[in-house]
Amino acid sequence: MGEFEGREFSIVTAVYWVISTMTTLGYGDIVFESDIGKIFSIIVQISGVMIFFAIIFPLIVTPWIERKIQVLLPTRVPKTMKNHVLICGYNALVETLIDELRARQILFAIVDDKEQIVRQLSKDYVCVYGDPSDDETLKNSNVDSAQFLIANMNDEENANIVLSASKLTDAKIIALVEDMSIARYLEFAGATRVLSPRKLLGTRIGQRAAVSLSDETIGEELHRDLKIIEVPIYANSPIAGKSLAGTMIREKTGATIVGLWQDEQLMLNPAPNTIIKKHSVLVVVGTEEQLNLLMKVTSERRRTVGHFIIAGFGDVGNQVAETLQSKNISYKIIDKKKIPGINHVSGSSTDEKTLTEAKIMDASTLIVTLNMDSENIYTTLIARKMNPHLKIISRANYERSIDKLYQAGTDYVLSLSVVGGQMLAKIIFGEEDITLAEGFKVFTCSVSRLLAGKSIEQTKIRSRTGCTIVGIEHDELFIPNPDPSTVLPEGATLTLIGTLDQIQKFKCSL
Repeated sequence: MGEFEGREFSIVTAVYWVISTMTTLGYGDIVFESDIGKIFSIIVQISGVMIFFAIIFPLIVTPWIERKIQVLLPTRVPKTMKNHVLICGYNALVETLIDELRARQILFAIVDDKEQIVRQLSKDYVCVYGDPSDDETLKNSNVDSAQFLIANMNDEENANIVLSASKLTDAKIIALVEDMSIARYLEFAGATRVLSPRKLLGTRIGQRAAVSLSDETIGEELHRDLKIIEVPIYANSPIAGKSLAGTMIREKTGATIVGLWQDEQLMLNPAPNTIIKKHSVLVVVGTEEQLNLLMKVTSERRRTVGHFIIAGFGDVGNQVAETLQSKNISYKIIDKKKIPGINHVSGSSTDEKTLTEAKIMDASTLIVTLNMDSENIYTTLIARKMNPHLKIISRANYERSIDKLYQAGTDYVLSLSVVGGQMLAKIIFGEEDITLAEGFKVFTCSVSRLLAGKSIEQTKIRSRTGCTIVGIEHDELFIPNPDPSTVLPEGATLTLIGTLDQIQKFKCSL
């Protein structure tokens, strides 16, 4: 380069110039004036940028930044945390349980090895970033002072978690599995309980479907003679477009409306002037007789003659089939994979041709158990359009999908997260109280001196707390859905329904 520039440069100066040029600093103290020198400078500048972003940045800078970011993720719980519930692995299965734990102010921590999940959850919950099966991670989670540990990863990872935790803590270890055939191995590894939420969900869906074969009302048993049901309001329903007060449901049937799914949200104890839109869902409490009257007032009866169809034959669908088979109910499976030895239609339930091949027009009940909520919703939409009289029972993997499934035309929805959360809450809290899919909880309490001698209307329990009295038991007599003018005798037992927050308000008001 010296002959083109008319001057010579030392090796140190050359290295200095190359580095300052490649890093685009360009101090300007050494500048080539010839055309050849300028072209060479351009080549060095471009190659410097390419080397930095293609080699140095991804190999050195990016890993350094990632290490710094990971340092900011929580790697341990507060040292003072004890008697807590340790949840190893976060997914939809534990969402309802977490809501229960928060409402009861029970300490809990979430351990997960997924950076994005921990970063998001740590904004609201105590979290630990790390491998839940790693001894050091468990120690940093104060596993030795925990009450419960829930292994909520895949079956293989759960086995490792149980093995690690069992030697570090005396806490009760609950393992959630997909395949119950491996339960004995996890118990041998040290698990206190081994549960399958998907199997339980399949059993409950199957039981619901079996009820639809009779004239019984599909509903959740509450207390004594009471049930709670979801009543879909279709476009041709006689009460669509009317206000709640205008339907006169209470006067005509004796049943009590405690909730309304509408506009993608659940309204608890909706106001009397609330307009009932088509494709909304009423949540109603009553006796069998009251609810049967309600069905006549609100919607058409579904057909009870015809075969059953199960859309999806995974863990849940398989359990549904076993439940139906135990009740001698015949069924037809729709699944993409071939299933030998079973009455089966190969294909997708989101395809109208497949539903036609399964004779959806002649079916009485469709049970939708697919792994993706979007497919469950689309299957429901098509099936409802093809057979308006079909009874449809659907699985929801996430609570946020429940309203969309009802809008699509499902008659009853069971959520995997709610069923799993109920199951875990029952074990952890040791309670028999019922938490329903809509988030309501049924509980009982004695009439205190503060309430005794007052009518239900005078207590203003519903307006002050949001809870609704759905039953009164006194002197071995149970009054379902008592009238607001009913006087509360001292010592009587009330059956109430409300959310966890509403129940807390009620208890604080006593």
